[in-house]
Amino acid sequence: FKKRQERDTEELQKFAIVPLIMALLPVRNDLARAAEHDEGSAQVLAKFDAVLESVGVKKIEAEGQTVDTSLHEVISTGSGEKDVITEVHEEGYMLHERVLKPAKVICGDGSEETSVEK
Repeated sequence: FKKRQERDTEELQKFAIVPLIMALLPVRNDLARAAEHDEGSAQVLAKFDAVLESVGVKKIEAEGQTVDTSLHEVISTGSGEKDVITEVHEEGYMLHERVLKPAKVICGDGSEETSVEK
């Protein structure tokens, strides 16, 4: 019982910041869009990402990966290798080993894009 209680307490401490992180992720995504056009925003974004990483938040790797439904949410399919992610629509994040928000992705449907010159 004591070991279970210690494990539960540790788990609670580890994930107590989830509501705060979930509130900050949309702000981070807005900042990322601003950083595409402004160098100052890019510097702030880098600091923001460093803070998130320091508390255990990391981006879910997606582009070029095989779809994993526990990490990725497929929102559309297009030409490309079947079940391989061709584009990331929205970043996904994990806190330690727990998925906070799956990455929204577009994956290949097995058809290859062909261009025919005439």
